[in-house]
Amino acid sequence: MRPKKGWRMLAELAAAACLVGSLSLGTLADPALPEPAAPEQEGGAPLAGEAIDGMKLAATAGDLSLLVAESGEYAGEFCLRDEASGLSWFSNPTDKTSDTTSKGSPRFEMFSQLIVYGYDTATNGEKTVNSYIGAQRGAGVTVTAIPHGFCALYRFESVQLEIPLYVTLSEDGLEIRSPLDELKENGTFRVVKLALAPYFGSGGPEDDGYLVVPDGSGARINFNNGKSWAEPYTALLYGENLSLASERKLTDPEPASLPVFGINRNQTGLLGVVGEGGAEAEITAYTAGQRNTRNTVYANFILRNVDTVVIGESGLSETKEVVQYDLDHRNMKACSVRYYPLETGKYTYADMAVRYRALLLEQRGAAQAVDTGPYFVAELYAGIVRPKTYFGLTFQQFDTLTDYQKVSDIRRELQEAGIQGATMLYRNWSKDESAYKLPNKIRPASGLGSKKELQELLADGLYLSFSPLTIRKNGNGFWSFLDASKRMSREPVLVYTYQLSTHYKNSEVAPGYLPNLQALTEALEAFRRSSEQYGAENLYLTDLGSTLYTNFDRKKYATREEFQERAVAFCKDWDGRLAVQKPNGYVLPYIDAAVGLPMDSSLFDVEDASIPFYQIALSGVIPYTSEAVNLSSNPRRTILKSIETASSLYFAWIGSNGADIQETALNHLYGADYARWKEDAIAAQKELDAVFERIGTRIISGHETLADGVTRTAFENGKSVVINYTAQPVETSYGTVPASGYLVV
Repeated sequence: MRPKKGWRMLAELAAAACLVGSLSLGTLADPALPEPAAPEQEGGAPLAGEAIDGMKLAATAGDLSLLVAESGEYAGEFCLRDEASGLSWFSNPTDKTSDTTSKGSPRFEMFSQLIVYGYDTATNGEKTVNSYIGAQRGAGVTVTAIPHGFCALYRFESVQLEIPLYVTLSEDGLEIRSPLDELKENGTFRVVKLALAPYFGSGGPEDDGYLVVPDGSGARINFNNGKSWAEPYTALLYGENLSLASERKLTDPEPASLPVFGINRNQTGLLGVVGEGGAEAEITAYTAGQRNTRNTVYANFILRNVDTVVIGESGLSETKEVVQYDLDHRNMKACSVRYYPLETGKYTYADMAVRYRALLLEQRGAAQAVDTGPYFVAELYAGIVRPKTYFGLTFQQFDTLTDYQKVSDIRRELQEAGIQGATMLYRNWSKDESAYKLPNKIRPASGLGSKKELQELLADGLYLSFSPLTIRKNGNGFWSFLDASKRMSREPVLVYTYQLSTHYKNSEVAPGYLPNLQALTEALEAFRRSSEQYGAENLYLTDLGSTLYTNFDRKKYATREEFQERAVAFCKDWDGRLAVQKPNGYVLPYIDAAVGLPMDSSLFDVEDASIPFYQIALSGVIPYTSEAVNLSSNPRRTILKSIETASSLYFAWIGSNGADIQETALNHLYGADYARWKEDAIAAQKELDAVFERIGTRIISGHETLADGVTRTAFENGKSVVINYTAQPVETSYGTVPASGYLVV
């Protein structure tokens, strides 16, 4: 450890940096709190607000007030207060000292505003510190005024670490932010993960309510649900980092696509939205008994990546796992979370989703939610490349499944059947996508029809698929040795499928590559220019809006955040319309339709129910669809889910007999031929059109579970629909709901 004098000088410099640009508000004596134990600072701006309940007023905005403990044992604790309703949200439990059941670190975390997970390069060991013990029970915390709030500087003397936390207030909520360029690692300890305000708004053993997590469509975790035996919920926002994929995958969970979480505590609602650093944020939720006595949900930010390298052949016993830390890079420049307290009487997960919808509308520059009307999506697969043998030689040949004429025929037949708003998505139409090459130009596959026919379809609104992250072969300027992203081991990232029987990577199927940022940028720009020249205005993104990864190449290193920025830039700059498969939240302000949204959560043990948070948030913003009806295990349930969530129907089809794709990469489409599903699809769409004609809108305002397998969705105009997923009629206060049916009220 460095001499205390040098350490103190560094702390003073960091604290001064935390105050750059701050406004001195004067000094107000507070006899209720002892003087700060921290060293004096030059140019510091003490809090000037009045003392309230042992805290000082740091800022006001509208009806909201921000208070903070300026010094003493609990320095840095803060409170968000709604003066109109009298409700308060505290950074730490107010009854934490009376909790005698929690012990050790789990207990002291309830006293902390930060939890730091790190790695000590001197001992080669992992270590976790919290701000209460690590910052010497308040002695290492310096709280100073900044515009609209305060800055708390935490000095962890035992690991020679300094972390600033900025807490600022606006009329609609609170932002908690840590600028990482001000984080100082003065010793051998390196921060790997950082949790911001992990107990803000948490509920205790005597509270009623639940946690909301962005698992798939959304999930509810009830307070005190007795599931201390279950694994806590934790998920990386925007899907797994494919550059860190493990050798074995035991589960295939739904992605956490929206940067949100929520708390309903005693009929008060709080929505959390992850801001900066979201590409490397984990959402973590504990119910009481899993960590301590609290029910809480928060964001963990991954500042540095950790990988596990397997030495030896995957699936064999003669293997060894080696853990690698990337200590040379930080994944983000800052990490932040915004909290929005819901107005009085608004506290359900549906209310939280409606609040998030308002944020999306604001980002899109829309004044209000608008009914998207009838919408129907048909995804048509043009063809497939497969090996053919001639005179003993094997060639790769493109076989047509749905040519241009068939696309036109299907559109016409749907229109003649009365289906309005049919959107056609065209997959595997290009030489590149069907051959798993990096697409950088409009290159229609041969055998589908003429250029004139394709351009007529494009003029009629056809969407062409674009899959720049699904690459298995070199070509079009892409060479895996130079242009593929790398793992920490400096080997190319290989994207495998996994065997259902063993859960290990399937080495019998060729793995995919992920382009580095430079190769991806060049391909996106080249494809955009080619599309403009060809007249292709509508694009269907199958992977760009839902996939993030890291490139650990020493010379071309790029974070998930940088790949996210590239995807956002492409969507913002696209002049036509964009449909996106399972979009992540960062592209929602810039796209026109969301395809294949998850209908449920992953149903983890800790969860108590799936909720349609994603669909409620998108209703009135853009059209969105269910999962493919004809590929689901229970098409009737998918149709009912579409009614419950106001989702449009989505079918994945091929124009020819499904037997043509057996034992190919499109084997999952077996039986998906259009002729087989045409009448069922038309009937299902007419059923939905009739339901929503009776309801009069698709904008959702509320949602609840009435009983097992019975839900009610409320709409903006006051109408509701009750869904019965059970095999028997159900009596409700709204009337009798038929088996596998619904009731509009």
